[in-house]
Amino acid sequence: MRHLFFLVICSSVLCCRSAVAFDKSAAPAQVNAAIEGVDSTLLRVAQCPQTWDEWRAWRTKELTTLAQSHYKKNIVYISSVLKQCAAQMNQIVGGSGCFKNLNRFINRLDLSKRPGHLLGFDMPDSEYLDLLSSRGYLSLPPNLARQELLADIDNTRSVDFAKIEDKIRSYDPKWRVFYYKSRNLSTPDDSQAMGRLLVYVPGDVSDRFIQFGVSDADSSKPSEVISQIIVEKLDPVSGNALANPRSYYVDLWRIRNRGPISITSRLQSVKTAEPCYSCHESTLIKIKPADHSILSDVSSQQLADVNSVISRYASAKIAEFNGDDLGPSVGSKFKTVDAAQHWQVLKQNCGVEQLKDDASVERVHAAMDCSRCHDGSSRAAIHYLSVLPDQFPTGSNLVKQAIIQDAVMPPKSDLTADENTVLYQCLSKSVSSPSDLSGELERWLLQSDCTSDT
Repeated sequence: MRHLFFLVICSSVLCCRSAVAFDKSAAPAQVNAAIEGVDSTLLRVAQCPQTWDEWRAWRTKELTTLAQSHYKKNIVYISSVLKQCAAQMNQIVGGSGCFKNLNRFINRLDLSKRPGHLLGFDMPDSEYLDLLSSRGYLSLPPNLARQELLADIDNTRSVDFAKIEDKIRSYDPKWRVFYYKSRNLSTPDDSQAMGRLLVYVPGDVSDRFIQFGVSDADSSKPSEVISQIIVEKLDPVSGNALANPRSYYVDLWRIRNRGPISITSRLQSVKTAEPCYSCHESTLIKIKPADHSILSDVSSQQLADVNSVISRYASAKIAEFNGDDLGPSVGSKFKTVDAAQHWQVLKQNCGVEQLKDDASVERVHAAMDCSRCHDGSSRAAIHYLSVLPDQFPTGSNLVKQAIIQDAVMPPKSDLTADENTVLYQCLSKSVSSPSDLSGELERWLLQSDCTSDT
């Protein structure tokens, strides 16, 4: 069956309809390129699947395209079909229930592509920023907002940051501060800097982790961004302790107009943002700097202090975000009744033949259940985002970094380097398998056990 849609673009004055109906099945790559990034409310689906079998065939076809793009393309189109064909779907007994997982997953991914929701949170961007502003989170603590300090940060490079660290430490003995270089991510501004100056500012109601982008020695442009994670321990309204600490993300922006440096939000200043949860499924991730970038023993100790605080916030929840929308937690398949069968199939395709003996294979098998600790309650769940091959521009991701590069996961593990490599390969394959849609995520999205009359 051919799935057709019209592209409709409207303004407050005019509405112009394309004279061409795009054939989604004939040229998916060209059509996807044409519509990705377009608000899904502007897409008009001309024809919807009419039977249960047609709906299942459509889902399998579009999910294959989505999975092969590492869940980056085809989102807007799928979202439009699911919304605009909802009435037809609901006429099929059980149809809408059998598409529940796909609906919630696509709604979450599509959300950050809609105007007013670039941050990807349930709350509209404007309301989210208003909330942070009302709690004082869109401005820096007074000592960090000093013009002299902001100018020093602009004009200092690498090893000279030791003086700035000492200056900030003198403001409050409870603060922790250190300069370092990131291993994976440059700043989201024109400087593309790898340098960071992190200041941990504890408080009674909330703790703030404030990170200045710092231009590298060879950069001609100062960094504008100041990334911030706020973790609330108490409810700011009632003053009651929160069962799970609540976290907020926001990028601030330094504006320099030949006068005092002013601070606003990045979204307000340059009208762009990305969903922070794409990297930060855990509210806070322990900081492991690039080699040789910590400046002193004092800084090294303060880094350890901050990482200790980060460990205490393992159960923090991201505000205005439900991580369950992103599918099953990595390794959760190994809690199910068919876990043994899943492993027998999986190990044929994830490199276990590289291991020396059956005992080594079983050691890897025993380490596969990441969700035993990352259960979404005591620790944040880990979803498919953290095993994407291109989560970081360096071609790595959080899971690969933790298992192979840093060898810190599984915790207190005695796996060999070869076993860690195979563990990562098997986890990746277990989560997503675009070639046959057999991964945990694809099986969850397909809801294969759900039928039209259940």
